[in-house]
Amino acid sequence: MQKGYIIYANGMLFGPFPYNGEAQKIGPFPNSPSGYIEFLAVDVTNPTCFAAAKAEAPKCVDPNPCKISNLAIRGLGCNPDGSRRLYINFKYENVLNRLFDVLVDGKIIGTFPLIRLPLEANFKLAQDKDVFKISVCINDSKGCCETQEVKLPCERPCPDLIVDVKQKPCNAGGAFSADLIFKNPTPGPLRIAINGKILDTLEAGKNIFAINGLLGDGVTFFKVELLNLRDTSCKRTVTFGPVKCRNMRITDVWPGDVNLDNTANHFDLLHIGQAFGSKGIARFQPNSWDWKPTPALDWPEIFFDAINYKHADVNGDGEINRLDIEALSFNFGLSHGPFTRPKSLPATDLDPKILVEMPAKGELADSTRFEIPIILGANNQVIKDIYGVAFSVKFDPKLIDPKALTIEVPTSWMGQPQVNLESIFKVYPNEGRIDIAITRTDQNEVSGYGVVAKMKGIIIDLVGRAETKLKTDDAILNRLDGEILPLNTEETAFNIVDAPRAVRPEDLLSGVTVYPNPTNSQLNIASVAGSVTDVKVMALDGKTVVKTFRNSNQLNIDDLRPGMYFLRIQIGQQVFFERVVKQ
Repeated sequence: MQKGYIIYANGMLFGPFPYNGEAQKIGPFPNSPSGYIEFLAVDVTNPTCFAAAKAEAPKCVDPNPCKISNLAIRGLGCNPDGSRRLYINFKYENVLNRLFDVLVDGKIIGTFPLIRLPLEANFKLAQDKDVFKISVCINDSKGCCETQEVKLPCERPCPDLIVDVKQKPCNAGGAFSADLIFKNPTPGPLRIAINGKILDTLEAGKNIFAINGLLGDGVTFFKVELLNLRDTSCKRTVTFGPVKCRNMRITDVWPGDVNLDNTANHFDLLHIGQAFGSKGIARFQPNSWDWKPTPALDWPEIFFDAINYKHADVNGDGEINRLDIEALSFNFGLSHGPFTRPKSLPATDLDPKILVEMPAKGELADSTRFEIPIILGANNQVIKDIYGVAFSVKFDPKLIDPKALTIEVPTSWMGQPQVNLESIFKVYPNEGRIDIAITRTDQNEVSGYGVVAKMKGIIIDLVGRAETKLKTDDAILNRLDGEILPLNTEETAFNIVDAPRAVRPEDLLSGVTVYPNPTNSQLNIASVAGSVTDVKVMALDGKTVVKTFRNSNQLNIDDLRPGMYFLRIQIGQQVFFERVVKQ
């Protein structure tokens, strides 16, 4: 046998090489997990003659590294044996192994082929906690991992609470219904929720519960949670979906008739607010907001009432935003059939109201400009979790000039205009009615009460005294998911009296000036209407009086906390509202 030696390096064999005193070039080597390369040189004729060495391996950058992205992990409920069922999916690039490991808190709990993605499987996890750090790693590929912290509550199943889901056919709007079928009569009143929203309570002994208006978009999973109200440790979770109801359809859109009541009006703003910021398929037609039927492809989303989002894209540019409100204003009042008024709920004395608040004396002077707050709710009837409101105010056009009538929506507890709040209104002079809608646009509900708008106008010049009324009517209060809440309306009577002196409406166009604003302490009030008789500093709710001044046009608010306030300024028989900021 020829004399020489061989070399083992990190398990790779090189050689044989002759003993000629020359250095040998070996390799290439893959990246070493340990950071070192171990060498063993062995004589080919005498294996007991060897030498060993170790060298630090250079760190080479892989030009095409293994990568995991878009990791999605969801709990699909718990099994009677205490195991949890998980949904796992992710994208991968440049893998050298067709297997992946699932690790929980650093320990491998399963290995699966990549072809099983998306994976649904049962896993035995610790029973004493709900939050787990779950990782997926490409098998035998160090560092090719992605990790998420996932909350996986495992509720105690009720042995007699066995339920199946029976899906019903899709409707024309792309929505479907499903029945919960209980194998045994329900053990107690069950609170039923889907995707976090409580639907209803099912009486004990029932065997079926219907869920309507589910979105068949082919993407949404539906998680139904059942809770026995007599034994709150008895819970069960059922997951189904996603369900794909249909392909996209082409149907006509009447630009502005968002809620399909045959008319473009203030009620349509409520749907626009719910979908605000959504994007979809543009109509790609010139002047696509013209009042005519315009063919449009369905968008993937639908409203709570199964109306497709495409109807809220009034101007047809593929995005729901302020431009659609402008297009709605352009078509406001137009119709293409009999008007179908949106449904409202009957209200009781316990429900909140929307009203026009008149001055304390219940009087306004003729030939003068007025500002009257519109109040939603009260300190003993706080509005809970609302998103929008639509209503009308009826007035006598013989006493209040329709041409001068306008609505201002200030910053209030409902939100900030053009930031997270939008509004629309239209005056109908012949009917003596003004239609108004206010909605949030950020998909966040709010709670509170107080001023939501100000009604501004001019009392027509009269001879003598007259009595008139302002009446809120046709009011709808809604939540983000479209749920309608009961809301009372109210009729407010007041007297129109002779102005104490000759004051022309054009003299009052500037109204009242408050300066400086913002201020640290001193406020000055200037008005061509006369001397200030009473000033009330009010909180943003428009109801709580913080401070009162009489017969003075100079106010010192040095003792107030920094923030925003309303001033209720009375000048003779006239009342003005101004907003001030205390720095």
